Amino acid sequence: MQIQINISVRNKDWYWSEDDYQKEWIIINGDKVAKYSPSVSFLIDAEVQEYKKGDLDKYTFKLKNTDQSVSPYREVSIGQLDVTEFIYADGITPVIVSKSILHNVMAAQNHGMGKFYWYYFIKEDADYIQLESNIWLSKAHYDHLNNDRN
Repeated sequence: MQIQINISVRNKDWYWSEDDYQKEWIIINGDKVAKYSPSVSFLIDAEVQEYKKGDLDKYTFKLKNTDQSVSPYREVSIGQLDVTEFIYADGITPVIVSKSILHNVMAAQNHGMGKFYWYYFIKEDADYIQLESNIWLSKAHYDHLNNDRN
C-alpha cells in the first residue's frame, strides 16, 4: 500500500474557543479561514508492508560527531515522541513528532485507490523546529539534540 503523509499546523486565526458564538463564527468565516496551514505532504514511494507505532515513546538519533577522533557518529535518545515507522522492502521511513507539539494524529484509508493517508496536526501555538519533512521536534527537544552534539 502507498502511504501519503500530511503534517499541518493548526491556523491560529481559526476560531477555537468553545462558546455560544462558535457555530455562528464557523458559518460566517469557516470557508474564508483555513483550519490548518498546509506544511508538508509527501508520499512514501514504496510498497509499504506494515507500520509500527513504538511501544516506547523514544527514538535514538544518529548524529554526526564534531570530534571525529572519537567516532564519526554518536547516538542521542529522546523520549516523549510520537514515532511511527513505515516499513517496506528496501528500508524504513520514520515519522517523528514531539508529543508536546502534537495536537492530533489521524489515519484514513481509501480502499478504491489503495492509498493510506496519515495526518499529523501540530498545535498552533507550539514552538517547533522542522528538521526534515518527517521529523518535527519541539524547541526543547531540538535544543537537547544540539547541546548533545557539542
